[in-house]
Amino acid sequence: MAQAGYTPLQLFHSSTTGAAPTAGQLVDGELALNTRDQKLFFKDATGAVQYFNVTGPTGPTGATGPTGATGATGATGATGATGASGASGANGPTGPTGPTGPTGASGANGMTGDTGPAGASGATGSIGLGYENLTSSTSLAIGTGSKTFTVNKNSSETAFAIGQTIRAFSSATPASFMAGTITGFTGTSLVMTVSYIGGSGTYTDWSITATGAVYTDPIAIGTGAGSISTSAGGISIGLNAGTEQSIDSIAIGNGSGVTGGFGPVGTSSISIGRNSRGGGNSSVAIGDGATTNGLQSIAIGNGASSGTFTNCVVLSALGSLTSDGHNRFFVKPIRLASTVGLRALYWNQSSGEITAQA
Repeated sequence: MAQAGYTPLQLFHSSTTGAAPTAGQLVDGELALNTRDQKLFFKDATGAVQYFNVTGPTGPTGATGPTGATGATGATGATGATGASGASGANGPTGPTGPTGPTGASGANGMTGDTGPAGASGATGSIGLGYENLTSSTSLAIGTGSKTFTVNKNSSETAFAIGQTIRAFSSATPASFMAGTITGFTGTSLVMTVSYIGGSGTYTDWSITATGAVYTDPIAIGTGAGSISTSAGGISIGLNAGTEQSIDSIAIGNGSGVTGGFGPVGTSSISIGRNSRGGGNSSVAIGDGATTNGLQSIAIGNGASSGTFTNCVVLSALGSLTSDGHNRFFVKPIRLASTVGLRALYWNQSSGEITAQA
């Protein structure tokens, strides 16, 4: 620390072992000091860096003075490297066995060995009951209701059982058949309740096969479906669907195809959606409340209606069509700021133009 009032003089210096200035770092007469190596550097007249040691040569060792008092023990130094092991002593007696350690992780599975030769085949098991080759020569006329067949197999020799749906058909005339449910089967006496028939006549060459669920014509599935008079060839699926449905038509959805508006569902029409109704012949209504009452028309969308127009296609709800809609294609409604009321784009078959209709 410098004395008060004095400015210390500090040389170009370094405390790194082996550090030395270059000739370019020194000017003539400038000194550089390495405090670690105790060397003082300067540049000679030739420009080469020279140095001399600050410490002089070691003088002769003086006489040993009296030993002073022992100082406090210093901290223990780091442990030195372990020396070479000595010769092993004789083995002592074996100590008691310690507890078993935890099981180590399982090693990877080895490669699978070659497959050995196949063993001899076991004896063939007995054949279970089946549905094949059940026949009857009982003379029966095709018709609905209860029918009793004397069959060629005992009830214990076949898989047919009470409650199963079956079809009995003439082997020579397969289109003549009776379909229904087995209501009794004891010994060789099989009783079925017939709910659906095809063809007519009396036959003695019956083949009996298992079949799926038997539906009558027309088909009605759902509470109240076809509840009044679903017509021949019709399909009604859903709560109260197909009421008063016409021939060869389909009604799917809650209340679809119900009577109302211009009359019952049209022949060969399709109604899909709650309260939808294809009212015209060969028409299609798809969507909640969609209706078509004209021939060969289509209405698609919630509340869409083609009115009584023929060959009319309506996409989306348009309200009531007040002008001529025959042979036209209506798309999504538009509303103009300057126009009061609902407007729609339509294709005029006569002019081949798409124009607006109020």
